[in-house]
Amino acid sequence: MQIILDTISKKFSLKKKKQKNYKLFDLQAYIIIKKFWEEYCWHFKYTYQFSWLGFPVIQLTEDLIQVQEYIVQEKPNFIIETGIARGGSIIFYSSICKLIGFGKVIGVDIKIKKRTLQSLKKNSLSKYFKLFISDSTNEKLIKKIKNIIKNKKTLVILDSNHDYEHVLKELNKYGNIICKNSTILITDGIVDTMNFSPRRLLYNKNGGPIKALKIFLKKNNKFSSFNPKMTFNHSLFKRDLRLTHFPMGWIKKVRS
Repeated sequence: MQIILDTISKKFSLKKKKQKNYKLFDLQAYIIIKKFWEEYCWHFKYTYQFSWLGFPVIQLTEDLIQVQEYIVQEKPNFIIETGIARGGSIIFYSSICKLIGFGKVIGVDIKIKKRTLQSLKKNSLSKYFKLFISDSTNEKLIKKIKNIIKNKKTLVILDSNHDYEHVLKELNKYGNIICKNSTILITDGIVDTMNFSPRRLLYNKNGGPIKALKIFLKKNNKFSSFNPKMTFNHSLFKRDLRLTHFPMGWIKKVRS
């Protein structure tokens, strides 16, 4: 793939087998540059430089803002996150719950570093979250979480192992215990859409989150893909064209 961006003549060209030309400020040119930039950011670990209230939060900031918008709009009773890492997203979601006065967070990871665990437990937001050290698909864990959420509206955020086999297991397990109108966010679908980054070979040899999602939706008619409603948009775009590492990530349970 070859990209030619000419700011002097305000022209943009994309060449694969054939060359396509666009005006630099056409919507299609933006969409191509956007996709390139998302993968370019991934390659350089752009997301590994932000924190929330002192905790590293390894997410694209645009994705965090969108999740915040959804939490404020929908007010889920519970937010379940598989994959805790440095704890930043647990603190982020918990701080939103505190601000809106609603919701609890459940965090799951197969291993949590001792320092991270101690910092999380000492944090003033600790009453807003509960942590489990376990494989996210462990049957005993799933039963415990089912007893906690008890048919209440839930947002499940899958952000642990991104191999498609594991993501598919998570989709089946958590999709089974959440109630109608609950939501699952499958993160880091960019693993499946990357084309040129050398780092992509670490992730998408056998397929990742999007592959799992497509298999899941093909066999499960209780869920439907959707895009969260934008609460504010004074941009030049008539639809959501924000940067994201979560393409095709949102599904809602539409049938019990």
